[in-house]
Amino acid sequence: IERHTNRMIAIVEDLLTLTEVESTAVLSSSPISLPDVIDAILPMFTKLATKAEVTISTNFADDVPKIQGDPSLIEIAMANLIDNAVKYNKKGGRVLIECYREGDDVAVVVEDSGIGIPFAEREKVFERFYTVDKAHSHKLGGTGLGLSIVKNIVCLHGGQIHLDCQRIEGCRFKMVFPIKPLS
Repeated sequence: IERHTNRMIAIVEDLLTLTEVESTAVLSSSPISLPDVIDAILPMFTKLATKAEVTISTNFADDVPKIQGDPSLIEIAMANLIDNAVKYNKKGGRVLIECYREGDDVAVVVEDSGIGIPFAEREKVFERFYTVDKAHSHKLGGTGLGLSIVKNIVCLHGGQIHLDCQRIEGCRFKMVFPIKPLS
């Protein structure tokens, strides 16, 4: 009963987050250092990563400019991707988070060595309530809303998110945010 209650709470919380993101007409905007946001949230995943025997490492370029946006929403997007990378990994796996300048944009890559996503499923992962492995997702407390939330937050900031479809194992999500503020 407790497990099902916690799952229902997670679904309601994710639905509220998704509704808030989708209904945001005006984005609060301040300068955001993406490496600083990532460094700030990584301690949240220490216990989970240790338990799963997954190592998390970062590689940030020295010249990463700040972007304009809502820091709390950016934190939610980053946390969702890192959480998935750890939860859907394998014992002894790794998560690499990179951040670098790419022309007039800032790119953030979250790559894992986990269970991967079958080619046929990759177009659907950003849809609401979609889970690749339903049994595994339910066991881990997944709601099927995390990647939809991430995509909405990235788009709200004028960015894009891509899933590397050339990999057989693991996942590589790349978010690209414009450096210049939205007008």
